Amino acid sequence: MRNNKGFSFAEAIAVIAILAVLAAGVVVGIGSLGGWRVTNCASDINSSMKNTRVNAMSKSSAYMQIRCDSNGDYFLMESGKQEEKVASGSISITYETNNGVTVDITDGSPLILSYSRSSGAFMPIITNVRDDGTFTFMTDAGGAYCYCSKIVITNGAKTKTITLVKDTGKHTLE
Repeated sequence: MRNNKGFSFAEAIAVIAILAVLAAGVVVGIGSLGGWRVTNCASDINSSMKNTRVNAMSKSSAYMQIRCDSNGDYFLMESGKQEEKVASGSISITYETNNGVTVDITDGSPLILSYSRSSGAFMPIITNVRDDGTFTFMTDAGGAYCYCSKIVITNGAKTKTITLVKDTGKHTLE
């Protein structure tokens, strides 16, 4: 009987194939880590928009705000509720106005949205909420009101978009 030392060629190929499959799984897993953060952030914003719409139609004023702090963390707040962190600096949130201007929320420009009490349609983008609950709205250079048409949440590899329909107050998460 011979004393065989080492691996056969078939055994070596099998081990290499198994390691390749495991390495591919790790790469896919690492790539999707940031993806779930984008998905969760988009879901939180989407849910807050639904809640704000219901509250705006049943109260005199309700709004929601997405803002970024100096550390690059994003916070979401519905009027009358505690602010909550929804994303970290690895994620970017921008919004687009009806006239095609893209605004990066990290520029110190929070996005504040509200709905019409009577119809549920989106109100223009809010630039200031006064102590008495009234709003100042964003206007373009010609004095026309600016409406949010799209919110984009991304981390570079994964992107979620919330598309807003101004006249109905409806929105879709894609």
